[in-house]
Amino acid sequence: MIPTDAPPLELGSAARLFASLHIERTATGAVRIEASPDTAEALAALFEGFARALMRG
Repeated sequence: MIPTDAPPLELGSAARLFASLHIERTATGAVRIEASPDTAEALAALFEGFARALMRG
């Protein structure tokens, strides 16, 4: 889990994060996101932050 006191993701960092992802639609219509291990860790932290923000309402 990402610490609550973690620094915000800077714009350049976010752009590099998203540029490093491979996103595709599968034959069944699902979406597949692929990332390197380092990028996957940062992406998971970002998703955790989104989830916490949504839970707060």
